[in-house]
Amino acid sequence: LTLYRDFPLVQLFALAPACHIDRIGHRAWDEGHIVLFTPTTNVFGQGDGFFFTQSNEVLNISNHVETRVLKSLLKTPLLGGASSNAAPTVPQTMTIFSDSAVFDYQSNHVDYAGHVHVIDPQMDMTAAFLNVLFTTNGNLQSALARRDVVITTTNKGRAAGARGYYYLAN
Repeated sequence: LTLYRDFPLVQLFALAPACHIDRIGHRAWDEGHIVLFTPTTNVFGQGDGFFFTQSNEVLNISNHVETRVLKSLLKTPLLGGASSNAAPTVPQTMTIFSDSAVFDYQSNHVDYAGHVHVIDPQMDMTAAFLNVLFTTNGNLQSALARRDVVITTTNKGRAAGARGYYYLAN
């Protein structure tokens, strides 16, 4: 299974050992393991049990979801950034675990549900639900964590509440 986006061109490869394919209905599914990755492996995901519909480009992963994203992909070009002669840093990864997830590629939206746990070099977050929205060029636009949100930042403390909202703006 290979997914392509019109602009910019994004390739996503999916590997599933025993995938059932309905070519007429443009669907694929299996109760087994699925692995998703980009050719440059800057995005990696996996889980158990999935259902994909090509007509609306929605992928449901039922169990044990793990998503890893290079943090450099989460920066928005709108904020700009000064160039530097400093040595490049080691790429940092953000990892999201959840019981299940729905990836909607047409609307650039991901919904994580059940025991969501985000691990990042600067913070650790848990919540019942996490909704992530990306811009059309693949950068993070906003993220909304809901129900029993707990955020612990490195050396800065802890916050808890019903909701946590993150968004990028100029």
